[in-house]
Amino acid sequence: MPKIKLNGQVMDEIYNDAINLIPNGGRFVAATYLSNPEKRCSPKEAFDKTMAQMRHMVQGNPQDYLKAATAGYLGQHYGFPAADMRAYEFRAGRDNITLRPFGEQAISFNGWLNRLGLGKGQTTLSQIGDIRGYNQIAPDELMRRLDEHNKWLSDRQQIIAGAKDLFKLDDARLAEFLKTMPAARLDLSGCEIKNMDFRGQNLDGVNFQGARLENCAFAHAQGADFSKTAIERCRFEQGDLSFSDFKESRQNDVRFENCTMHQADFTDARMKQVTFSGCDLRSTIFNGIDLNALRFEQAAAAPMPAHTQEKSNAPEQGQTQEQTQTGTPTQEQSQTQAQKTDINIRYAEPAMKFQNQ
Repeated sequence: MPKIKLNGQVMDEIYNDAINLIPNGGRFVAATYLSNPEKRCSPKEAFDKTMAQMRHMVQGNPQDYLKAATAGYLGQHYGFPAADMRAYEFRAGRDNITLRPFGEQAISFNGWLNRLGLGKGQTTLSQIGDIRGYNQIAPDELMRRLDEHNKWLSDRQQIIAGAKDLFKLDDARLAEFLKTMPAARLDLSGCEIKNMDFRGQNLDGVNFQGARLENCAFAHAQGADFSKTAIERCRFEQGDLSFSDFKESRQNDVRFENCTMHQADFTDARMKQVTFSGCDLRSTIFNGIDLNALRFEQAAAAPMPAHTQEKSNAPEQGQTQEQTQTGTPTQEQSQTQAQKTDINIRYAEPAMKFQNQ
């Protein structure tokens, strides 16, 4: 029998929608949980806590609100057929929501899956993100946008240099001036891009948020936004990724090699078979990441997540003074970890290459 499993960002969005359905000011109660600086709270946790706190003020079962939010979300974003949710087996687990239709409802459900290209038995998903509607962009259109981006980068540098000379701006005033200029010229958010070699391009400030990148190669992308992006079989080489945003991205078979990554932020990213080789990670942010699941090769050590840094600086038994001072694995430990971790990543050569203008 077909079913579909919703998790990750989609699950969070559904719970946020369910929170907005809670009557009697329930969304304001949930907001207090979500904004608590002492303890991070997921939308699911906020919903569950709010419903428990307001159980005498809210009619109906919490799952009724969650079912309505699920049907509404899937209908709005994926054309989910109007359905009587009583005809679905509905399960809200710790890290996913599962829908399984029964009876006549299974017929329209199967038709919906087929329209999404998920027929022929492939109806059980571990991640709903695989069927998101990404924007398609032709190679010639992508090249045109990159040409405009390169021109914008050149013009921007001339404007900055001219303003600095004309107005005699010091560093503080120049920083204020830069805030008045748009940070990104090229917007590729939500696009699906495959088999592209961007190593000859300056992608500083480009917005890839929510995109899907497969079998692509990158170099310079300082300040680029890769948040909530699906990154599959890609590599980042010999480039500056400082201040880039990888928060909540989904990465699988990705290699970062000889990159500068000052203040690059990987908070809450889902990273599988990801390698950092020869990268400067000394100020990279890995909050919410299990560093033992990553592979490090001759990489400058990264700080541990903030909640780890708050622990005592007293050295544990067998811990070196160098480890105590930095609060991070030493380079030798990272190399040892890399040797112990057998991750075999192979990349096809991206088909489309761009030349510098």
